[in-house]
Amino acid sequence: MAKLYQYTSEWAHCDQCSGLGKCPNMLAGYQPHLLNDKGAPSLTFAPCPLKQADEAKRRQAALIKSYYVPKDTLTATFESIDKIDPGRQKAH
Repeated sequence: MAKLYQYTSEWAHCDQCSGLGKCPNMLAGYQPHLLNDKGAPSLTFAPCPLKQADEAKRRQAALIKSYYVPKDTLTATFESIDKIDPGRQKAH
């Protein structure tokens, strides 16, 4: 019964997620999955979507081999490019 309680309480935390840094689960950033282990309930844990995104971001940041890269450059995305800036010209 303890495993079922842990499963339901940790999924309740995931349903009301307030962010990876505030994860109250026993394994922060991981969601429980219930398994049938020879008739007895058993739990396995898998990274939640927020944990997966955080790990991908860390892997990407680790690829940069420079001593100094401005933070705005590290966090730049195609959506953050100012396309209306008159100094920009169309590429042909």
